[in-house]
Amino acid sequence: MSLLNLADDVLTSTCQYAVGVPPATNNAVKNQLPLLSTCQKLRQVAEPVVYKKAYFNYAGAMQAGEDMDPKATLDRLSTNIDLLEETKMLDMVTAVHISVSVKTHPISALELIRDRIREAVKSWESVTELSLLITYQQEPYLTAHHSLKVRPIGSQRTLNRYVSPFKPLVAGFNELLPNITRMQVQGSSQCMYEDEWYHDLAGSYAAQLQHLSRPLLIHADECKPLTALTSLSLGFQEYAHYQLVHAAAPTLQKLELRNIACTVMDSLPGSAYTSKKLGFPELRSLLLEYPRAPNVFEVDMFTDLPDILMPQLQTLRILYGGNYCPVLAHAKLPRHMQKVEVIGQFGVLEQLSKSRIKLIDELRTTAMLRPNDNLPKSRRLLQTLYDPSRVTQHGGLRLDSTLALGTADLHGLMLTHVQVGMELTPTMLVVFLDTLKALVHVNFTNVRSEESEVKSLPSDDPANIEPLEAPLRAMTIRYNSVGDVPSAKLLNYLVLRLPRLQSVSTNKVSSEPVKKHVELLASKFPHLCDICFNLADGSNFIFKESATS
Repeated sequence: MSLLNLADDVLTSTCQYAVGVPPATNNAVKNQLPLLSTCQKLRQVAEPVVYKKAYFNYAGAMQAGEDMDPKATLDRLSTNIDLLEETKMLDMVTAVHISVSVKTHPISALELIRDRIREAVKSWESVTELSLLITYQQEPYLTAHHSLKVRPIGSQRTLNRYVSPFKPLVAGFNELLPNITRMQVQGSSQCMYEDEWYHDLAGSYAAQLQHLSRPLLIHADECKPLTALTSLSLGFQEYAHYQLVHAAAPTLQKLELRNIACTVMDSLPGSAYTSKKLGFPELRSLLLEYPRAPNVFEVDMFTDLPDILMPQLQTLRILYGGNYCPVLAHAKLPRHMQKVEVIGQFGVLEQLSKSRIKLIDELRTTAMLRPNDNLPKSRRLLQTLYDPSRVTQHGGLRLDSTLALGTADLHGLMLTHVQVGMELTPTMLVVFLDTLKALVHVNFTNVRSEESEVKSLPSDDPANIEPLEAPLRAMTIRYNSVGDVPSAKLLNYLVLRLPRLQSVSTNKVSSEPVKKHVELLASKFPHLCDICFNLADGSNFIFKESATS
């Protein structure tokens, strides 16, 4: 079958894979041009991929002894806009990426990039996405004559903050890129000077911006609600006071809040926040990610809100939570949700079990339990969370190596995807598989396979093999022992008893004993021919295909 017989969307995905992330220099982009010279059909599909992004990368002077604020010059600007002009493909561009690396002041470099865009187009109407990154080669230098008195939220004192004259610069970008609906700030803000630029630029697109991803600094007096915003991703800086100054909560459908511990939300603009009530009537997906720290703070931006309304929420992810999550405590969540994922300590999981959520299509949890956690309570918690009457379709659980749960503790639970960190003998492993009747995917990370233990397994005589009930399709085994022969025997035994298995991966077994085993028993166990084996010697094969070739 010819590649050109594929559907256009498949060809587009193929071209995206071939091109990868478009580079920022003319010469690098020219290396992709042969892809456009293959044939007319491939050219039509590949052009939007090759010419999708325009890059402007400015690298300032780095030599010691140069001026602190060197004048931006074209020889430090790397861009593919020259090629886009030469090929008359400016109208194909939908995204602009700007990266500036300077000693202290990005203004000159940003003005240079603005002027270079202005030379090419008066108004770049095809561009809807803007990505920004500013990095400093040394600590940003703040001059005293550009300062503004600002009162932070929750504080009566004033402070001096360096503020640059951004208004003309922002107006210039807004004029050149009038149709921006997606704005992404990469990296983390390194100075307040930079935050002024991001804040003013986002505010200039307040009426049309649909997606915003960035850390937000407080600017309560200048707050402009983003009335079209449907997706917001914020990465907070630790120990700072924040609020969702731009969030028009009634319009949000997706909200991601990262590093949210130690944050305080004092108010939201408009009708979103009134009388300690916070409403997200259209929110479908919420991510709360806490810092990965041993002592996670039990307060966040939702702590003081007794009433949080999220009636349409379908996906909730809580990552690295401590023993208390204010959203689980205060939010009015729907009783039925599509997906819930929690990585946290015992307290957060216990909160989930007692929350308003009574029906979950897909539940995934990782319990970061300590050795002194109450084991009987952990058992009861898992039985409550994964009761088949609560989890309807998929249940995922990661069992830590310190959690001494037995297979009896998991009996009857709705678990389809499990990672087991506890050390298991071959007999324990088989009992584990026999206990979880709904298991579809399993990863054993600590399996002991000594010769004496493998011999203790039930008979591996093909005439006496009884299939396990679990509809297991994928299995990964990581052995902690050094014996390759018993490891191969255990693997060969397991694949006979798992008739629905489609793939298996292991770190000890080589291909030779497996191929001999499959060849010998393929006639009696035809499912062996369809299993994809990923083995220790790097081999990756399906016996049916290898036999044909």
